Order: sequence, then structure tokens, then C-alpha cells
Amino acid sequence: MTYKLISPDNQIVEFENITRFCHEQGLNKGNIYKLLCGTNSTCKGWRLVDKSKPYCIGRKRNGNGFFREY
Repeated sequence: MTYKLISPDNQIVEFENITRFCHEQGLNKGNIYKLLCGTNSTCKGWRLVDKSKPYCIGRKRNGNGFFREY
């Protein structure tokens, strides 16, 4: 899945890997999940491109105890 957010400097940024995106941008992954699901409206100036269409992200633990997206 491709995600789109608006950066603090008003640029539209597209990405597919949430973990990598958060690491590269220095963002908290939990807060970005909340932003993408529509629970939070911003995260350090980042916001959804279309607030009326949040992403519904499901996460489940895999056999190793880590979350995976589905």
C-alpha cells in the first residue's frame, strides 16, 4: 500500500514502508499509525492529504512477537 502525507513544509510525500519512513524522518511510529488511522490530526507537522479518507491499518503480531501490517 502507498501512503501519502503532507510534510511540515507542505510537500506531498509518498511512501510504502511505515517503519522506514518514520526512521528516515525521525518520527514515532505509533503516532504515525494514529495519524494514518485518523485518530490524530497531526504528528510533528505531518498531516493526511485527505482528512476525510484515513487509512485503516490493521496490525497483528507474527510468530516472533513483532507486528506486521495487513
